[in-house]
Amino acid sequence: MAENMELILEKKFADFLHKSEPFGVGDKVRWKKGLKNRKYPKEGQTCLVVEVLETPIIQDTKDSGSPYFREPLDLILALLSDEGELMLYHYDKRRFEVVEKVRH
Repeated sequence: MAENMELILEKKFADFLHKSEPFGVGDKVRWKKGLKNRKYPKEGQTCLVVEVLETPIIQDTKDSGSPYFREPLDLILALLSDEGELMLYHYDKRRFEVVEKVRH
């Protein structure tokens, strides 16, 4: 069991470090499998890239025990809430993968 968990950890870590193709405004993206760390978007939900920040905003959570401590937020995504409202959120782009590129 412990060996299996180590293999899973190594796989997820490799996925986290794997650089996806560069994101562009309007690209459709989703969480990389197993790297979702926020309530939204939901697993498998497609979002649209609004902006890729050159300088990340560093999550200012004060507690170093938080999974968000010093998380670099360098991706702004648009998604729909459960009520159908357009929402914009900041994320760490390393956790996302391109589903469909927009042709410019």
